[in-house]
Formats: sequence, C-alpha cells, structure tokens
Amino acid sequence: MSDEMDTAGIAREIARRLDRLDPGDAAAARRTSPAQGSPFFWRCHSEFPQIARQPEAWAQIVQILAILTPRGDPLERVTITRDFVPLGRALCDGGNTAWGQDDARAVVSEERLARLLAQQGPLREDALRRVLTGIARRLPPDVAIRAGDVAFAVLAPDRTAHIASEYYKRLDRAERKQTTKEQGV
Repeated sequence: MSDEMDTAGIAREIARRLDRLDPGDAAAARRTSPAQGSPFFWRCHSEFPQIARQPEAWAQIVQILAILTPRGDPLERVTITRDFVPLGRALCDGGNTAWGQDDARAVVSEERLARLLAQQGPLREDALRRVLTGIARRLPPDVAIRAGDVAFAVLAPDRTAHIASEYYKRLDRAERKQTTKEQGV
C-alpha cells in the first residue's frame, strides 16, 4: 500500500496523523533534531519505503509539518473544515484570508523569499523551518499549509516556480485591491 503512495500523498498522510497525535508526541516531533528523528518519524520511516530512501530529507519534512500542526488536544483541533493553502500563498499572507485589505505588505518579504528559494541543501531546509515556525505562530486554526508543497520544497529545491507563482499571485491580487481602494474605484 505505502509504496504506491506518491510524495504529496505521504506528506498529507503524515500531516493527518500529526493532527491526531498526542500533544507530547507532537512536541517531540517538533523539537527532535532531524538528525536524530522523533519516535513519530521512525514509525513513518518503517511504514513508507519512500521515507527510507531519503531519511534525512523526510526527517526535515516531518519536523516542519509538526511545527505547522496546531498545538493542544487533538480532539479540540479544527481539522475537517481546514482550508489547505499553497505554501507560496502562506509565505505571502501567513494563511490570513483577510490579509491585504488594509496593507499589502507580505509576511515574508520578496527579498527573503528570493533568498529562501535560492538556497540549497541544509541551508534551505533550515531557512524554510525558521520561516514556517514564524508563520505557524500566526496561522489561523482553520488554515493549513499544503503538506505536499512542504515536502516538495525540501525534496525538490530546484522546483521553486510553484512557490513563487502562488506567492506573487496573492501579492499582486492584494496590491491591485489596494490600488483600487486608494483610487476610490
């Protein structure tokens, strides 16, 4: 079963399991260094052959998804009605659907996005984790970043066009709204 699942599917399944994980185990998945791997990571590693083929990268993915998982009792988390937003859009608006109505400044600046997308290897994974830790603090409970986008950001760092495209679509839409509002149209 697991060997046939694609990268995005594995990432979604990991995120789904993190949503139901005991708060202590979820905290361990957030805090444990990817070099060590948390008990949750090792369970995933044993189940999904794709993870066993790239354990260091998947340990990063699991940690980032754990950081993005809402804290607290899993029975009290909003999971079914969540809006799953593209990673690029979340880097722009922080997952806030009302963002850009009064101010169209991106949560992650264009310069920081460019640096993030240009980085490779461990530097990129570390920068992505730091940026998403900041976004996780302000992410509304009914919003989640697409787990597949997070996985591809780590596993395929040369595929940055999708992230940039979603970021700039959101930024441009907010800037157009702002301009129209200022012109009184």
